[in-house]
Amino acid sequence: MSGLLNLGIVEDKLDYLVRLYKFDGTEDFLAEWLEWDDQRLAVTVCSRETPDGYCKMLFKNLLARRLHKRIFSQNIRDFTDPMVKLRLSEKFSEVAEAIESTVGEQIGLDPKLVIANKYTIRSVREQSQNSVGPIMVVKPGMKVTFEEESTLFRSINEAEKDEFIEVYAPVEFRDEKDKRIKLREYAEVISAIICDILEKKYEEV
Repeated sequence: MSGLLNLGIVEDKLDYLVRLYKFDGTEDFLAEWLEWDDQRLAVTVCSRETPDGYCKMLFKNLLARRLHKRIFSQNIRDFTDPMVKLRLSEKFSEVAEAIESTVGEQIGLDPKLVIANKYTIRSVREQSQNSVGPIMVVKPGMKVTFEEESTLFRSINEAEKDEFIEVYAPVEFRDEKDKRIKLREYAEVISAIICDILEKKYEEV
């Protein structure tokens, strides 16, 4: 959603979005901000008064459930080059826009409609620490936490995590066969794009 609104501000230059997302510290700004909710935003963007542009088109697509498709997904650890893995993990935000732009150009889409994203799945042991409270195990004469009692759970490396790179784009597939063929093609092209961008950006580092 943030990317969609950013297109409305930067590309479409919608006055009401610029006002809403350009904080000036005044009480008038806060008062207007509090008057907006998701429904008002969607209705306003899709209204006749809002000129055609990226933001209006994407909001209409959302309402009609014409959603972006995931055209690439890869665990960072599955990239073969160790430096590519490290840079994707630590510096993805520095190359995300270049990935989006290059993918759009190479597969024939508007680069501004391509979304590159990185997300992390942390170890179940670390996630359990953010729960409401520990799970207690009753033993004769005492209580211990599940983390302490379970040998398997203790063996999980708290620092382990899975990081994924995904790319989304407004593509359509004729059928399942067409989908499988295109996704294989996209996977090869996008993986090569990512490696190439990282190698060029950091070749002198």
